[in-house]
Amino acid sequence: MQFATHGVDLDTVPAAVQRYWSTDADLSRDSASADDGLHAEWGQLALWPGPGTPSRQQCAERVSTHGAEWVHVPVGRIGCLTTNKDHVAMFKVIRYPDDSFQVTAHVTVWNPPEGS
Repeated sequence: MQFATHGVDLDTVPAAVQRYWSTDADLSRDSASADDGLHAEWGQLALWPGPGTPSRQQCAERVSTHGAEWVHVPVGRIGCLTTNKDHVAMFKVIRYPDDSFQVTAHVTVWNPPEGS
C-alpha cells in the first residue's frame, strides 16, 4: 500500500488510500523527509520494539502504553496503530521516496473484538 499526505483510512473494508484529505484518514505523512514522523489523525501509533511480528493484542498493548500522534518509523521497522473505530493495524515501512511525501508499507488491519 502506498500513501502520502492524503492518508490511509484503516476503518474502511478494505483499507483505502484517501484521494482527498479527509478527517477520517487514520495514517498520513506530512513531509518528504524520511526522518519525520507518520501522523495518526484519529488514533495513536507506536513503534514496535521487535523482534518478530506482533499480534493484534501486542499491537494494541504497545499503542496503549507508548502511543503518540506522531511517530518516526524507520524503513524496515514495524509500527502499530489503533483507530477511532477500535481497529488495530500493523504496518511495516518498505520505503520513503526522497522526492515525495509518499510511504510504501505492508499493512495488516484487525477488526475490533466481537461484542465491542
